[in-house]
Amino acid sequence: MKHMNQVTMKRSALLCLVLSTRLVAEAAKLVRSDDLSHADNETNATNASALPAAANATAAANATAAPAVPAAPAAPAVPCQGNKWPIPTSIHANHLGKNEPLYSVYNDTKGEHTMYWVDFFKHQMINNPDWEPPRTWTLSVTVSSNLDRDVTFGFDGDGGYLVLTVPARASHQKIEVMDRVAGNGSRAVLSLRSDDLQKDDKIDFEDFCLLPRLCTQNGSDYCHVTGWRPKTGMSTLIGNSREECCDEVWCEKDETVDNCSSTRWKKKANFTSLRGGALDTCCDELWCNYTELCELPLKKEKFKVPMRGSTVDECCVDAYCVDFEGCDLSKTKVFAKDGDEDVRGNTKETCCKDVPCAEMDCEKQPQIGLWKNKTLVMGLGTTAELCCEKFICDDVVNCTDEPTKWARLPPLPGGNTRKGGTKELCCEAKSCKRFDCQSPGAEVIEENQGDTEAECCVQKCKHYKCSDPDKFVHLADHDKKTLPDEDHMTGQDIVGYSDADCCRAVWCEDYNCEDEGSKWEKKTAEELIGLQGNSKETCCTPVYCESFNCTMPTQWKKLVDTPLKKHQGATNDECCVRLFCKDFSSKEPPSQWKRDDTALYGSTEAECYIPIACVDSNFTCPGASSRQGSTDGCCCPATSDEKCE
Repeated sequence: MKHMNQVTMKRSALLCLVLSTRLVAEAAKLVRSDDLSHADNETNATNASALPAAANATAAANATAAPAVPAAPAAPAVPCQGNKWPIPTSIHANHLGKNEPLYSVYNDTKGEHTMYWVDFFKHQMINNPDWEPPRTWTLSVTVSSNLDRDVTFGFDGDGGYLVLTVPARASHQKIEVMDRVAGNGSRAVLSLRSDDLQKDDKIDFEDFCLLPRLCTQNGSDYCHVTGWRPKTGMSTLIGNSREECCDEVWCEKDETVDNCSSTRWKKKANFTSLRGGALDTCCDELWCNYTELCELPLKKEKFKVPMRGSTVDECCVDAYCVDFEGCDLSKTKVFAKDGDEDVRGNTKETCCKDVPCAEMDCEKQPQIGLWKNKTLVMGLGTTAELCCEKFICDDVVNCTDEPTKWARLPPLPGGNTRKGGTKELCCEAKSCKRFDCQSPGAEVIEENQGDTEAECCVQKCKHYKCSDPDKFVHLADHDKKTLPDEDHMTGQDIVGYSDADCCRAVWCEDYNCEDEGSKWEKKTAEELIGLQGNSKETCCTPVYCESFNCTMPTQWKKLVDTPLKKHQGATNDECCVRLFCKDFSSKEPPSQWKRDDTALYGSTEAECYIPIACVDSNFTCPGASSRQGSTDGCCCPATSDEKCE
């Protein structure tokens, strides 16, 4: 210990306990501290003097006996669940020598290290049964550093384990390491493993978290691999290997393998020395031996591909001829039914039935017109090629009897004989596609065969114009109200080129003359019989003004007919002309009448003028109240002979 103090003093390494402001007054109660720091000498001396005597005694006796460790401090606030870090989780390190414990405290006044937290850490880990080689643990902490180089810390033992590397200039950076424990609790010391830290160097550690690595952290499928299964209670086990977390499973003891007792499996040659966990690991597949198991002709393989199994039920099914594929269908047919019964079998002898050519009607075979029955029919066959012979075109077909539709085909190369028994096989069809129709409104029927107008052309109503639009409505243009819907929809495609084919006659009896007003009236029933038309001129009788008398003759004047125009109608508006007051001039004395500016229509003083009363002209002579006028002569005449002007 003295040697350690001298080395520490030479390197001026200081490690002290820095308490929060609230706890400075209670520095003697170190068990409640939650922060370890390396600070200046004066602060270190103050903190060191507060260490309990029991802690110093423990440090002195550390080399020879287990320390008498004071009671554990109150549980600090930890950032991780189940934290096993036994001392305060925040440490501020500087002025620390290489290989010196991170959490030792140096008393500058006494010139010696106080190993309280070092001993306390060891004691706690000695009492932790999980801190033993080669158990796996994880260590994490948040670090900050003002150094321009990386600095490493690690636990003592086997060259160092759970080594933390603090990156240069780290700022609140979390680092985490996982490693196997290389020493027991008595060697559990986290020390500086890099070069010394100087007085101005500073590294802050916060939120130390120390946890054993549980088997469950390896993943839910970690033990679910061939030859392994989870150990009982694996959720609480510590480990980072299958040996620690899983039990080996051997084929001969694996209940799921069941000694390969299935009819589809057999034991592998090295069955007793194999790890198990699955049938295909411990057993070899048994494949159906169709030849031995499926006895012909009543059985056959269940599938056309290899299949696992070793029994008839697994590998074979009943065989029926309807499924047999070995018949030569050019000469035989499948014998699938015997009456209403399905025929069982799986061989040619059982399932194939000969077909004699004599049963074939060659003229009904595919390519009708090409084949004919042979004169002498022999052998077996189901095709025309085997049982029939071909017609020769020149022997049976005349390509010139319909010259507008057919023409001779050119001879075959090499003088070969053309075979066939129909014009379709032996002659060249003349197509209407290239025909030029001359008839008005005609279209080419491209799918037809021929070279004449009658064979290749058709006249369509859509090209025809009705002869008299007053008597006919084109079927393609008519109104749905006058013709059935189906005619309306198909009118464009109607074949024809005449009024009878393409137009619909319209009749005057369906024409409504009342829609034309009072100038027209419906013809008599006798006149409408057989009368075709669709206009008022054709279907209605005109009504003329000559028999009409204008109503209100002082306001209307009857129109006068001329040799060139005969007025038509039966109302004032149609047969008369308006008389306007503005055009009327009264012949009565102007002293008795004045024009009515509000009057519009008329040709009399009563309609267009207003009488002037003498009393309105301020005449008061006897009799003036009954007279009309605006002068003395009119209102107050000197004699009875005096005129009113």
